[in-house]
Amino acid sequence: MWRGVDGFGSGGYSSTLAALGAVPVGMPVTQMAESISKGVIDGTLVPWEVVPATKLHELVKFHAEYPADNALSTATMIFVMNKAKYDSLSPAQKKVLDDNSGRETSAAFAKVINDGDAEGRKAALARGNTVYQIAPAEVALWRKATAPVTREWIREVSANGMNGQQLHDQAAALVKQYNP
Repeated sequence: MWRGVDGFGSGGYSSTLAALGAVPVGMPVTQMAESISKGVIDGTLVPWEVVPATKLHELVKFHAEYPADNALSTATMIFVMNKAKYDSLSPAQKKVLDDNSGRETSAAFAKVINDGDAEGRKAALARGNTVYQIAPAEVALWRKATAPVTREWIREVSANGMNGQQLHDQAAALVKQYNP
């Protein structure tokens, strides 16, 4: 049985790993490398950008990735601020925040992450590691196996008074629209 870490710290990813037959092991990503080296876990689900910092490319020889036109998951990262705190700032302070947020700042952060992914993959290849592309037929099997995870998320969100199906469909449309 494959034991792995959800390197994103999300219950959804752990549920996805479980649906694929793995045994999710909860731990901070900072403990992942040591756990792999000691055989506590067999692998991890992390973005390429994490590989150099955690030295995963030195600890494992094999990597698997989804084809470029697919993704196992999509993570959203946001920076938030308490509205009352924002309202208490001076106009000059608000201007600094406002001038350094929004679509352009989001695109800049995305570029840093994408560049980090490229460097992480490059580090693995430079060590002679093998990167497997998950075959389209296997992607279809994984999607089928993880469909209950999506349905459960929709059910939970809907139980909290939101339209889970609509939110899911909107997110899926955005992922499709902006998928590189």
